[in-house]
Amino acid sequence: MNPGGRGCSELRSHHCAPAWVTERDSVSNKSRKISWAWWQAPVIPTTQDAETGEIFRPEDYSRAEWDEIFGVHIPKPWETFRAELDVRMGDDPKGFLDTHSDVALELDYPEYIYENLRPIFVSRMPNHKVTGAAHADTIRSPRHFKDEGIVLTKTALTDLKLDKDGEIDGYYNPQSDLLLYEALKKQLLLYGNDAKKAFAQDFHKPKADGTEGPVVRKVKIQKKQTMGVFVDSGNGIAENGGMVRIDVFRVNGKYYFVPVYTADVVKKVLPNRAATAHKPYGEWKVMEDKDFLFSLYSRDLIHIKSKKDIPIKMVNGGMEGIKETYAYYIGADISAANIQGIAHDSRYKFRGLGIQSLETKELLIELRSLLDSELSKDSEFRSRYYREALNYLNRFWKEIFAYLDDGELPIDNNLAERTIRKLTTQRNNSLHYGSDAGAEMAATYHSVIGTVKLHGSSIWNFIGTFFKNIFNGCRDYVNMVPDKITLAASQC
Repeated sequence: MNPGGRGCSELRSHHCAPAWVTERDSVSNKSRKISWAWWQAPVIPTTQDAETGEIFRPEDYSRAEWDEIFGVHIPKPWETFRAELDVRMGDDPKGFLDTHSDVALELDYPEYIYENLRPIFVSRMPNHKVTGAAHADTIRSPRHFKDEGIVLTKTALTDLKLDKDGEIDGYYNPQSDLLLYEALKKQLLLYGNDAKKAFAQDFHKPKADGTEGPVVRKVKIQKKQTMGVFVDSGNGIAENGGMVRIDVFRVNGKYYFVPVYTADVVKKVLPNRAATAHKPYGEWKVMEDKDFLFSLYSRDLIHIKSKKDIPIKMVNGGMEGIKETYAYYIGADISAANIQGIAHDSRYKFRGLGIQSLETKELLIELRSLLDSELSKDSEFRSRYYREALNYLNRFWKEIFAYLDDGELPIDNNLAERTIRKLTTQRNNSLHYGSDAGAEMAATYHSVIGTVKLHGSSIWNFIGTFFKNIFNGCRDYVNMVPDKITLAASQC
């Protein structure tokens, strides 16, 4: 990519020449090149050797050669950037400035910013994508799943191992053939619990008379499984694929979460059983829609409060305890009904945190109270952008937090914005529409196109079927949407 400089293939390269350094460009080209120059910082000027007078030009060197000879030059975004960064990286930037008047004078913060100064908080992008397989590849027998919460799988002898009590780990019903079970244990003990060596040769099933029976290659191993995906008309069960999110509910003041997996997303009815520690899926508590609070995706920000210390593991390996923190949610453990998280700057991680420690509505109430307080203050000392942000939050409060009332709604508008990206590009290229009606028509068509694509359908097939139904007199608009268009066609 060459956005206007000479000999530059990188958008923000260190060795790009200034975009306006040319005398042959027309006025229009020069304007375009100057606009690109904003994206080419930092620009390294020509360098002259103080002793020899030799002139070094960036375009005569590769980026690696220039950096090796003259060092990496990264200009400051603004003059006081380094000082501000040092202050904001501390745990109490306002307290530091209160005791270092020289630094406070250098930074010269407006009063409304100075009074609300906080340390830097690292923003992480939430992951709301639904990807991956619906279930694991291994299919097991579900015969004992419902009553005992276990599944059976035939396992090769080379994968067996002894547990700490000297028994074969997970061996199903050893009493059914005690002679075989004891022989397998003996063989594992003989080779120091190394199954690959112990069963490198064919292993014959022992008979009661001491003779050898048929060769044994696999035995049944049981495994605890809280939940799974039934396949093959219910004749098999597989472990769930990736967990997409958890839906958080509150019942009688206590918090619960319902895990939602990839396979659940494509179903018409979402799961409604909340994870219960050390209980099989059939004993999990059933949630009602009226008690739903919100959904948590990977890297969503949460505010955690706990009466007891939350054990956290520091990046240096040490352990500490905290009672309150803001952190990013990174996963859940359904067997223990708890969640895991990580600090915004990765200083620590925590796991095993009971879901009851989450603070939700209380945080929203606190935020609303702070907003009302800010709106009631004199706006004379606020910047225009701060006022606009407060007014926007106040005006669209209900819409912004609509996801708390409906778990199907995303927490942001990223999906819609990605979908209309082509429309935005087309709009920028065409500069304008011929009329308001034309703009509305374009928005309507692009909304339909984006929706159909999200359903994985062909836009041409949909539009063709839609207008065919219209011409045939069909007016079942409720069912003439992308996921129901074939149903509408059959009823018209």
